[in-house]
Amino acid sequence: MMPTSATANPALSAMKDIRLPPEIGFWPPAPAVLALLVLAMLSLIALSVWLYRRHLRLQRQQAPAKAALQLLSQLDTEDPQLMLHLSALLKRCAISYGGREHVASLTGEPWYQYLDQALPSKQQGKFQRLLQQRYQMQPAAEDAEELITLCQQWLLCAPSFYRRVGKGGKSC
Repeated sequence: MMPTSATANPALSAMKDIRLPPEIGFWPPAPAVLALLVLAMLSLIALSVWLYRRHLRLQRQQAPAKAALQLLSQLDTEDPQLMLHLSALLKRCAISYGGREHVASLTGEPWYQYLDQALPSKQQGKFQRLLQQRYQMQPAAEDAEELITLCQQWLLCAPSFYRRVGKGGKSC
């Protein structure tokens, strides 16, 4: 009979199995990983701050138009001075966007052209026809409604137009 390995060499029975080192844990990460995490967090914070400031800036830019839209909704279409009120409302809003020195002195044809700049191309040219009726005692009801709709369109387009004017953009 052949002796077993344990009986052949009694020293083998005293040996213990090989112990593996513990598995490498997640924490603490390497310094490069920590640097990347910090950079990612700082980038997220910077992006959040930038988006928040942009949101506030857009709200400030849209505030005059929102206030004018609210005033526009309160105007009476039967008012004999509706055309004067609309022109004054648009002038106040345009001054807040375009600056007093550029807008306040505009009247007549230059004023209509200034208003047309912010409108889509299919709407341009209508201000002149409608606002020329501002000194009539009682303009037609459909003209008044059309002018109010046109004013609403201008007030909605104005913030984006003035934002893009500095960038060489076009109307909405």
